[in-house]
Amino acid sequence: MRGPAVTAILQVNAKKYEKYVVLERNEKVIYLELLKEMYGTLTAPLLWYKLFSRTLLDLGFSINCYDPCVANKVVNSTQFTICWYVDDLKLSHVQPEEVSKMLDTLNK
Repeated sequence: MRGPAVTAILQVNAKKYEKYVVLERNEKVIYLELLKEMYGTLTAPLLWYKLFSRTLLDLGFSINCYDPCVANKVVNSTQFTICWYVDDLKLSHVQPEEVSKMLDTLNK
């Protein structure tokens, strides 16, 4: 962790954590070993977005220019839409079998 996050940790318990803080390029840094997953990191959602949107682009979808979490593709002369928020998905198409095929593809 760097900068303000380290400052916040020290405010909570300086006695315990101060010995682990180092200065790198004039910035406070503390190295941690996590015992469990750390949710809420800044990079995880961005990495997920890049992976998922790239996958949809590779499948022929276009990302909506007004909402970057919506993708569309014409399948069998009808629009197929995928909306997502983090890892929750909504797939819609007039033909349910197309939705099932897409779910199989995404699961792979």
